[in-house]
Amino acid sequence: MRVPAFLNNTFVDKNGDLTPGWSFLLNQLFNDMQTNISNEGFVIPSQTTANINRLAATGSKILNGTMLYDSDLNVLKVFKNGVFKTITTT
Repeated sequence: MRVPAFLNNTFVDKNGDLTPGWSFLLNQLFNDMQTNISNEGFVIPSQTTANINRLAATGSKILNGTMLYDSDLNVLKVFKNGVFKTITTT
C-alpha cells in the first residue's frame, strides 16, 4: 500500500471544492485502502523472490517485523535482523 505524503497546503479552493493535490491524495489513499483492507482482513504485499532478496541485500530501510508474500514460492516472509525468514504453516 502506498501511503501518500501529507500535503501542507490549501485543502479547499474559494468555491469549497478540494484542491487538485488534496483530491489526488485522498483518492490514492482511499483506493489503496479499499484494495488492501477489508472486513475479511489485510492483504500482505506481494514481491517476487528475487526482489525480496534484493531488498534485503541493499540494506534499504526495512524494519524488523515487515511482512511480505513471496509470490514465486507462495509463502509469507518476515524481516528479522537483516534477513527475510519464511513463516511456516501446517
